[in-house]
Amino acid sequence: MNSSDEDVKQLDLLAIFHYVLGGILCVPLVFFFNAIGLLLSGFFLLPVFLPFINMGILALALVVCIFMTAWNLKQKTRYKFCFAVACIECAVMPLGTILGVFTIIALSKDSVKAAFNGVQPPDNSSIST
Repeated sequence: MNSSDEDVKQLDLLAIFHYVLGGILCVPLVFFFNAIGLLLSGFFLLPVFLPFINMGILALALVVCIFMTAWNLKQKTRYKFCFAVACIECAVMPLGTILGVFTIIALSKDSVKAAFNGVQPPDNSSIST
């Protein structure tokens, strides 16, 4: 098994973990939708609900970006976007930090960069001295 097969398996595994993290981060969105529901029902204490709404919007944006990263890791597209989201994930402790660091390490490999660019890395095993 060459390194490109291992890299593909590692990217697929990272994509699965991104889907899992995105699902876990959907739980706080309950507060966001609860606050929106209370506002729409006529309970107008906007200053009380404003932090929930702001956090909900940020959480929703982060969850969408994490799901997009999972899809892009699986398809090997949008390298810079995946790298940027991996850096942002490091702020989501503790699971996001772990996943972000492993994603950054995986994306830093030259063979993975080549896979994202659609270039087949050279096989160094056939080189003789």
